[in-house]
Amino acid sequence: MTRRNDISTPEGYFEALLQRLQRIPDGTRTQAVPWTRRLAPYAAIAASMLLAVTVGNFILRKTAAMPEDDADWDYVTYLAQAMDPDGIVDLDETLFLSDEDIVNYLVDEGISVEQVNYISHEEGY
Repeated sequence: MTRRNDISTPEGYFEALLQRLQRIPDGTRTQAVPWTRRLAPYAAIAASMLLAVTVGNFILRKTAAMPEDDADWDYVTYLAQAMDPDGIVDLDETLFLSDEDIVNYLVDEGISVEQVNYISHEEGY
């Protein structure tokens, strides 16, 4: 079996090779990159994170809003109902309880006086 090579180089290829290799840049920068261009990716990441936090905060505030249609609803009543998962306390009866009754109930159920006091001052009672 004889080998025959049909591939040939263009005429004058190797003579012009050295000139073509010298035109390739050596990898050093000839021009300084401005600081604004170097910081642009970091600014884009910071802006996208800020946007995500803002949108997430907006969505969470809208979905976790307290019901405003019930004028008798307050946080202490909510806690009293949450402490009664079996439904022993009637919801309609709870609305006629005084704030002192609710506070006494919470203290009897193990909520500390400091927490009840904090909730009372937080809600403006």
